[in-house]
Amino acid sequence: MEDFESVSVLKGSAAAALYGSRAINGVILITSKKGSERKGIGVSITQNMQAFQPFKGPDFQNIFGGGSVGAFFTDRRDPNYQADQAWETKVFPTDPVTGQPYIDHQINRELENWAPRMEGQEVINYDGTPTRFLPQPDNFLDAFRNGWGSNTNVALDGGTERSTFRLSYSRNQGEGIVYNNDYLKNGFDLRATHELTDFLSVDASVNYTTFEGKNPPRLGGLDAFASYNYGKLFSWMLPRNYDTNYWMQESKYTSALGGAPNPSNPDEMNKAPESRFWYSLFNNTAFSGEQGFLPMTRTLGATLRFQF
Repeated sequence: MEDFESVSVLKGSAAAALYGSRAINGVILITSKKGSERKGIGVSITQNMQAFQPFKGPDFQNIFGGGSVGAFFTDRRDPNYQADQAWETKVFPTDPVTGQPYIDHQINRELENWAPRMEGQEVINYDGTPTRFLPQPDNFLDAFRNGWGSNTNVALDGGTERSTFRLSYSRNQGEGIVYNNDYLKNGFDLRATHELTDFLSVDASVNYTTFEGKNPPRLGGLDAFASYNYGKLFSWMLPRNYDTNYWMQESKYTSALGGAPNPSNPDEMNKAPESRFWYSLFNNTAFSGEQGFLPMTRTLGATLRFQF
């Protein structure tokens, strides 16, 4: 924006008169800045800073935690239910060795919230440590961080009676609210004008940009699980007792066996759901990059002057 002199919106006959059928839906006309006649070279520096803070997420219930109701899973998935317990809210399963109640692992099942009310009961967590069964009302927003953005523009310009130039450099960088996501964009812009004669002038400009993005947010995935979709992750895959700040720690999303914990592995001690989400987010890096010139434009203008 620091290179824009003005931005205009043209509609109707005004747009059609200039651009014909291409302007059937209107025209956004951007005029870039150019140099001006001056002694020496002018220097301008602008700096913009922005901060981003996650503010609002979906409205979730925070009464019942993760667990399954019997009638939904009658296909050998949950042997703890008796025939007369169908449709009853699930009680905590009990470890046959220790006799201690634990949070339902719901392995290979959607993590629905049919468990008892979350009232601070003492239970065993997904990783075998003791915890209290409590709601985590902010676990969706806890998955994000504060972001920032910065845009720096440095421009040189000058000119004589017949010629002007303006050269600018813009550096736009920042970090998104998604962890492990950042970007950097560099832009160079040059515009020069020259009056060839009293009635003929040339106006030319060229723009070159480079962009590097790291882990751009993804809105979906090809599998039946969360992939990188935060809405799907917290509305379907993770229960309301899921403590994001606890489970997104490296020591919690990395298995002692290597890689992300696999709850289906009988040798895996950490049965936390969807640890692979955090493991992929922090360990698998995707880059996107672009670079290129915008077409140079040349404008020849003829000016007729009448003197009386």
